[in-house]
Amino acid sequence: MAAAALAACDSGANRLRITSADGTLERLSVRYAEARTAEERRDGLRTRPPLQPDEGLVLVFPLEGEVCIHNVGVAYGIDVVFVASDDRVVGQPVPLAAEEAEAACRAPVDRVVEVRAGVAATVRAGDRVLGGP
Repeated sequence: MAAAALAACDSGANRLRITSADGTLERLSVRYAEARTAEERRDGLRTRPPLQPDEGLVLVFPLEGEVCIHNVGVAYGIDVVFVASDDRVVGQPVPLAAEEAEAACRAPVDRVVEVRAGVAATVRAGDRVLGGP
């Protein structure tokens, strides 16, 4: 299952971009794999090869609400970008250290974008998400 998801990411077919709220600045652009089922979201990055700087994992939730993310079982740091159903970034991205057990939570959220630590450093609250699920 992880190999199939990674192959989708590697194909370059799925690309997600985050721009400034007014659309004039591109803040982030990554190829991504999706985690849509409860099992895929629970496994997250733990069952996948380490993300490269141009890759991300998008966790898609069935309902918008509060979402909490930790980094237990992942041997490297990540940036977590919370996204609302209107395709806007909710709050500042949260850096989580390798193996971080303390969860970062935001609401209202229906998607989360996980990228390698530092990749989302320029992303801001209110930025627009384009091209993702």
